[in-house]
Formats: sequence, C-alpha cells, structure tokens
Amino acid sequence: MKPPTYHEVRVPCLKKEVEKTNKIVEEHKVQWKTYGCSIMMDKWTAKNEKMVINVLVISPRGRLFLESYDASDSSTDSNKMYNLFEKTILKVGKENVVQVVTDNASENKKAGDILKGVFPNIFWTPCAAHCIKLMFGDIFKLAPYSTVFAKAVKIHSYISQRPLLLNMMRRYTNQRNLVKSAKTRFATAIMTLHSFYLQKKNLRTLFMSIEWSEGIYAKEALGKEVARHIVGPYFWNDTVQALKVGNPLVIVLRLVDGERKPPMGYIYEAMDMAK
Repeated sequence: MKPPTYHEVRVPCLKKEVEKTNKIVEEHKVQWKTYGCSIMMDKWTAKNEKMVINVLVISPRGRLFLESYDASDSSTDSNKMYNLFEKTILKVGKENVVQVVTDNASENKKAGDILKGVFPNIFWTPCAAHCIKLMFGDIFKLAPYSTVFAKAVKIHSYISQRPLLLNMMRRYTNQRNLVKSAKTRFATAIMTLHSFYLQKKNLRTLFMSIEWSEGIYAKEALGKEVARHIVGPYFWNDTVQALKVGNPLVIVLRLVDGERKPPMGYIYEAMDMAK
C-alpha cells in the first residue's frame, strides 16, 4: 500500500477530515436547537504546569468536543471565567443552552452567580463527582482517617522498597498488591485501605511468622514499627472506621462518575442513603 505524500496529508486529506468533522458538528447543532444542550468545562493541568480547560457540549446526540483554552492566567479569576462562560454560550447559542457544568472551585461558583444574573434561563451546575472528591478531601484531613492512611502509606512504602520483603509479602497474599489505584487520589485512599483490610489475616501471618522474626528487617526500628501496626488492633480499628465512612461515598462516586447510565435521577437518593 502506497502511503500518501506530505502534500496530500497536509492539504487534501486534512481538508477531507475538516469537512467530515464540520458535518458531525452540524448534526449535533440540529439536536441542540431541538432538545437543548449542556456545556461542560473540564479543567486540568498539563505536565508543563499549564492550566487547560476543555469545553464539551452534551446533548441527546452525545458529547462533542468544542475547543480548549489556555487558562493559566485566568483559572482563579471569576470575571475571566465568566467571560469564558459567556463566549461559549454565545457561540453555541444562548437559546440552546440549559446549563453550564464546571467543578466546584470558588472562582467558578462566583462566575456562576454572575451567569445567573445575565442569563436567567441558564443554570450553573457544580460537578457532582468533584463535590464528592472535596468531601473525601475534608474527611481525610480529620483524625483518625488522616493518621490511618498515613500509616498505610508508611507500611506500603516500607514493604515495596525492599524487594526481598515484597516477594515475601506476595507469597502470603497470593500475589495480591496492597495499593489499589482509582481515578482520584481520595478514592484511591479508600480503595487502598479496603485492600489492606482484605489482606489483614495474611499480613498478620507474615509479621508473626518465624521467617519475619529471624529476618534482617525485624531488627530495624522502622520494621518493628510496621510490625507493631500490623499485629496490634489500633490500625485495623481505624481502618474499619474509615471504610464505614468512605465506602458509601465511593458508591455514590462510582454512580456519578460512571458511564453506564445517566445518574441525575439517582444522585439525590444515593446521597441520602450515604448520609
């Protein structure tokens, strides 16, 4: 198969792709006029610390990526964020927009208040997933949740940095790891504690074994501290308490952050059950 030339790629092939994309956009615009749409702004930080805001438009037709903005100098300014809201609304058509969805940052909240004053028929809606992540953040600032997760991190770091001990642990846990990653760091904290709790019996067996007591790590000060946490009851009692508080919110987070079904009809009942 003969590949296209440099000229073909950058001129005729590119034009075809642009025409194809514009056709898809026009099909979405028909749905916007008929059923209305939601504008979603997703803020994230690139590796070079540049703040980028992706703008998507959501309708019954599906999600459409509209454009991206470099928000490095405006991400914490409510007036500049409102100008971005207004610019996007006018581009989509103010008669077509039902709501603007962003995270729950203070500058977005202030911009949302301005938005409701200028466009009374358009709602500003905070992202439910981000709200729950903020709840996790506040919970894990409090004792015993902050201390128990710090202990779990110390235990995992101690084991994972010593290959012989890591291999020994995996023999006792049937090759299971202790850290279970999730989409967010706060959900990762709960999932990791849950993983620790599932391996409670195996970890205790490891740190009470002759293999451990006769090994070089049992004589280290940090090794003795880790063994004390695993064998004693206090770490596990705090882990259970953290899981009792965190698991109901994880269920809600999975509901609102998943893509199996639209969560709007379930979010209020789910939050009431979590409370």
